[in-house]
Amino acid sequence: MESQLTELIEEFQQDLELQSKSHRTIRSYVNTVRYLVPIFDELGLEFSTVDIHGLQRLLGRIKQTGVKHSRIGNLFSGLNSFIDFLQFTQRRSDNPIPPFRKRYLQRYKGSVQKVPRLTPTLQQMREIISRSSTEMEKCIHLLLAKSGIRRMSLLALKVSDVDMINKTLRLSDEAKVSSLILPLDFETIQHIETWLHLRQFEVKENTEQALFLNSRGRALSRNLLARIVRDAGIRVGIHDTSAPRDAIDRRFSPHCYRHFMTTMMRRNGCPERIIAYLRGDGEKTIRDHYDHVDFQEVEHHFN
Repeated sequence: MESQLTELIEEFQQDLELQSKSHRTIRSYVNTVRYLVPIFDELGLEFSTVDIHGLQRLLGRIKQTGVKHSRIGNLFSGLNSFIDFLQFTQRRSDNPIPPFRKRYLQRYKGSVQKVPRLTPTLQQMREIISRSSTEMEKCIHLLLAKSGIRRMSLLALKVSDVDMINKTLRLSDEAKVSSLILPLDFETIQHIETWLHLRQFEVKENTEQALFLNSRGRALSRNLLARIVRDAGIRVGIHDTSAPRDAIDRRFSPHCYRHFMTTMMRRNGCPERIIAYLRGDGEKTIRDHYDHVDFQEVEHHFN
């Protein structure tokens, strides 16, 4: 039985890959199912037959562990994808997760006071960049602050993604990106050029294509990037090391740069559709689908 479930999870992973889900989503959903397997066994539940009553017991058991509401939501998102897979492959006839989530896991607007995410001032961001300990870190701060790209997009960058002549950056990861090419200003290009010169002495193998590297000459990891950002926040006094993980108004993270970029562009009078393009936001209206943003217009507002 255990081997059959292992094979089923592997098939589920292949199904997610065929759907072109991001690597992060695939890893999250597969790990969710593996996490839930022993809980299902403990409660005497099966993925192929679990119903509303079983889900109520499951929710109660998960809440006993003291996990946060957001974590519970993520677990049921992964479970929903797995049950949907079982239904699609005709291993079960229904999927009770959507109505269950609507009843028990939906958070209504206004039920929780929203705390604004920490957003550095222009002076604080200048200090973060100027006090960078290495040229690579300075490039990272510049790219995050001026382009507002997501953390995973930055980690996926290759050397070939930077066009020094046209001063553009091509995003090469597949997750949550609608705009693939972003403009770069002269300051960022200058520092990237300096880093690329230094990079050739840091990389250990010629086959390594990652733009940013760790101390071993390999591609920069998610955890190391978080540490670089966190340490920068500590240096300028905007990151509270004693703050809990959900205190987004007191913790400096890579996502704070997206808020900074959006805020600065809006204050400078940049049109919303240009900001949406730079952020890589998806199309929200029919107008967005047909009224394309001209790249020269993007460069004009960016520079």
